Amino acid sequence: MHTRQLLILCLLAVTVTLSAQTDYRGEIEGLKNERHPLLVKVAKKGVRRYYSLWGHELQKNDSINAAIDIYLKALADTFLLPDDKAVLAVELAHIYNDKLLMHRHAYEVLSANTFSDDYPQRWMWEERMAETLTYMRRYDEALRQLNKAVATYSAPPYQLLATRGYTHMQLQHHTKAVNDLRKAYELCDNTNDRYKILSNIALAHAAAGKKQKALRDIDAAFLLFEQSIAPALHERDILLRKYAEIALSAGDTALSAKRYKEYWYGEREYITSHFAAMTQQQRLDFWANRKPLVSGAFRLGRTAEGMLADLAIFRHQAALLGVHDTTEQVIRAKLAVDTRKVKQCLREQEKAVEFVKYTDRGRFRYAALVISPQSSDSARFVPLWTEQEISSFTIANKTLREAMCSPSAYDKNMIYTSETLAKKIWEPLMPYIDNTTDIWFAPDGILSMLAIEYLPYDKLKNTNFHRLSSTGMLAERELTGKSDEIKALLVGGLDYNTLDTLGTVQAHTNQEASRYWLERCKKQAYFKNLPGSKHEVDNITHYIDQWDRYYQESEEKLKSEFAEYNLVHLSTHGYSLMVDIPQTTVVSQDSITTDFSLWAAGLALTGANIATNYPQRDDALISAREICELDLRTVDFVVTSACQSAQGIVSDEGPAGLLRGLKLAGAKTILATLWPVDDNATALFINFFYEEWNSGKGKDGTGCSKTEALKKAQSRLRQVGEEYLLYPKHDNENIKKDSYTSDEPIYDLPYFWAPFILVDDCKM
Repeated sequence: MHTRQLLILCLLAVTVTLSAQTDYRGEIEGLKNERHPLLVKVAKKGVRRYYSLWGHELQKNDSINAAIDIYLKALADTFLLPDDKAVLAVELAHIYNDKLLMHRHAYEVLSANTFSDDYPQRWMWEERMAETLTYMRRYDEALRQLNKAVATYSAPPYQLLATRGYTHMQLQHHTKAVNDLRKAYELCDNTNDRYKILSNIALAHAAAGKKQKALRDIDAAFLLFEQSIAPALHERDILLRKYAEIALSAGDTALSAKRYKEYWYGEREYITSHFAAMTQQQRLDFWANRKPLVSGAFRLGRTAEGMLADLAIFRHQAALLGVHDTTEQVIRAKLAVDTRKVKQCLREQEKAVEFVKYTDRGRFRYAALVISPQSSDSARFVPLWTEQEISSFTIANKTLREAMCSPSAYDKNMIYTSETLAKKIWEPLMPYIDNTTDIWFAPDGILSMLAIEYLPYDKLKNTNFHRLSSTGMLAERELTGKSDEIKALLVGGLDYNTLDTLGTVQAHTNQEASRYWLERCKKQAYFKNLPGSKHEVDNITHYIDQWDRYYQESEEKLKSEFAEYNLVHLSTHGYSLMVDIPQTTVVSQDSITTDFSLWAAGLALTGANIATNYPQRDDALISAREICELDLRTVDFVVTSACQSAQGIVSDEGPAGLLRGLKLAGAKTILATLWPVDDNATALFINFFYEEWNSGKGKDGTGCSKTEALKKAQSRLRQVGEEYLLYPKHDNENIKKDSYTSDEPIYDLPYFWAPFILVDDCKM
């Protein structure tokens, strides 16, 4: 053998023992300079190995994004052979799948980098692709891939059988799952894989009703885990979760609670430590996938009330972590808010209520955790109803789901005059919230699209309701309703059919919102001009000392100046392309989800009807997904005077709409709307709101809080007569007068006054 070739092979043989100080970049560039024909192929193999070692080392240090970047760089390196790129694609897909991130990218890199037919270890690519398809819930495709791969081997690799068994588990093929997993277990000589396979056998037995077998297998899996060599830190937590699920299915609630608590404390630390290094999209995806796993603990019910209350708060706090929460110290502080802290922030005769949605025996269920300041108990767990039971509740010959998603004013009026619905929602909680002056509540699921604070329930008619994105927000509670000096941005009267082509040209334009709209609706966005919105922002100027008012506002301009103001009022069209409560089914908890929901909601700005004709400009649709990339921590109050600004796809974190995007960006308090609002009623309500907030007196004799101003504005709106019907014809003085000449109020129905919800007003 050629001396230099032998030398390179020797160097490659010892790379596995290289230290963390290895200059991988230098080693790679050195090998790429090889010019000897006999050595180039060997050098290519060496480059692939260095890329792989580099990626693995970064993973060990929890530098996941850096590892992903290295793999992506390797896949773009033209020096590498196709089969070597396929090896790296398999490793990169493992990162995406193992970290429950971006399965789309796993599928894309695998599709673009395949092994040649005669590659000895082609099965690695086939197994990883099938795993990815299974995580994507494309089970039939995964099975076809696996069946074809298994059939090509007289003795198939155990990894193929293990993945096929896992796929059968998701399809509830219990016998087939156990058979494949058992064969894989017998063939496997890797201790680190044996305990994983055995734990899945245990889950398959539990799903088939063989509870004792399941318990024996999960016990054995734990013993194997103790013998494993340097397992990943979170592997024990995964086993604990599986153990807890199996124990609960076997009826051993005490054992399940013990395991869930062990799992929860480990998982909480894992989630907290991993959030800091993630991009915003990775955080959305990561939490969309971790959330269902931790939520399984709610099935414990009253067995573990204290832990479940902490978990409920943690879920909402984690969902509010934005891109500006960049350090582990900041993240830990936000996620450390627990039941004890919430109790400390409650006053006498106040209660905090965390609503939760979770899965239980194949059905979605709701419950509430009630936190009281004086109670010796940390919290009380209150079971409520199934998703089917509440969404199919009858409202005037329609289900609640149909009535909520309907644009009909009649349906909205029926919902918010229904005493039976109010009783359905609140009666189970009455033993724990009776004689309460104030209820601070964080909704979940369907309750996020329902203004439960306005339902007519006589037992709570004297109770004040405060809607929160998380009861953990009470940790930021302030003792005064007075606001700081206001500097306001007022936007209204926009023209959606013109665009200043001489305006700001962006180096990197963003037209993702319009592309998403086109994909969903099969046509471009179109909005009618709203003349009333100009009058709306004009009238606000009477109640605010410092303001900038714009009748034209491009997307680029709004993004650049949003954070310069502590009050931002946006009177324009809002949109939500998926105003729905999906009829979802319970699927595998380990399936992977990519969260695209924030692209489905947003606001229309100047030129929204024509901006896509100018590729050098943004598309004049600012989506919730784009908003959450902004830093709005200095913004105290955002008013979205736009239809559907609080709506979106409903999940167990509530609707993913503008409201969630603004909260992720750091905005503190938000006034939003739950359905398309009457233009005249909105203008009047907004005028009354700002007047009360500016000059009204609160219950303590000082300035009105936003919550008090909201209630007074709604009360005034419900009294106005016909002289206010043609709002644009009235001058400012007429708008501000308090004497009404009509005997018949025209806006007394809930359709007009009930869509407005205030979120996170903690200045009280």
